[in-house]
Amino acid sequence: MTEYIKKIFAAADAMYQAHSFDRTPTAPIIAFEIFLLALAGFALWWMWKNEKKGVQQFCVAAGGLFIHQFFTSPMWHNYKMGSWAYLYQDISWISTLAWATFISVAIIVVDRFFGKLKDWQRFPLYLAVLAPFAMAYETAMLKLGISGYSPEVQEVLSGRTLLGTPLEGFFYVPVFMALVVSFTKYWTFYLLQKPVVPLHRRPLLRSLGVSLAAVLLFEITVEPMVLNKGFPAWSYLYRDISLVLTGAWIALVWFTINLVDKFFIHYDLRKKFFAYLGMVFVLVLPAEIWLMVKGYRVYSESTAAAFTGLHIPWTGIPTEVAFGIPLYFALILSFVKYWEIVLDNR
Repeated sequence: MTEYIKKIFAAADAMYQAHSFDRTPTAPIIAFEIFLLALAGFALWWMWKNEKKGVQQFCVAAGGLFIHQFFTSPMWHNYKMGSWAYLYQDISWISTLAWATFISVAIIVVDRFFGKLKDWQRFPLYLAVLAPFAMAYETAMLKLGISGYSPEVQEVLSGRTLLGTPLEGFFYVPVFMALVVSFTKYWTFYLLQKPVVPLHRRPLLRSLGVSLAAVLLFEITVEPMVLNKGFPAWSYLYRDISLVLTGAWIALVWFTINLVDKFFIHYDLRKKFFAYLGMVFVLVLPAEIWLMVKGYRVYSESTAAAFTGLHIPWTGIPTEVAFGIPLYFALILSFVKYWEIVLDNR
């Protein structure tokens, strides 16, 4: 046990050295951070005063943001924000608070001004209100020299920009916002104890369609992180995204949700969510290990560089793979379940 603890500390030190980067902020960056913190502080104060369980909802949004940031961190970097600004490697808590503020404010604005609309009708409005703030924030981060992209992401970029932001960002940002907004709304249902009526006979094809949309869109956005090799040539949909593997994840999500909902219909949203996540983890981990050992899944250099050097016992597989599975599927499962709830309860 002592040796293992020593290995953890050694790995942490090696990881810090391997991920040393310029943390020294400029005056404009410090001013920008103060502005973001003041904005987040005001939003939290207002939500505490005016929204039922507003602070908890803000924390849920921040949690969803951190899950996405942690999982996708090898695709981008945040430098020069000051040593105080980082939670893990180059993931900044200030950035997490900023995104949580934008999402929380967008949800509150839409719910207050368009509260008579159905949940599924309000969802695109959340993204419409959020998009200008998100793109302005991304542009500011790039202009200040904080944000940048990994070599694998740069290979995918077309080189075309709009308003100083890569054109691909106008696809990536709405997809990631849709995932985090769905995560926030799903857990808001639980926090506010909103009545959710489960269906005994849910339309299975509709459920499959929602699962397909969630997995495929997320797969496209994180495609630079991993290379899928050795699958039949006809199965590749976009770059190295294979219909065989992506189809398996879609079927797994669809099967897991419907199985849990059938046999644990009496569970509340929290218990069901962790049942989904636990079942997916148990099924996906051995499959992912097998795919990596056989060479079907090869992680990019930037992703591999973020690994600590610790491995799952007896496999040689990085422990980050095991941690990444629940992070990946937490956002997908909450997206699918949010849409099933709002469509079932129209």
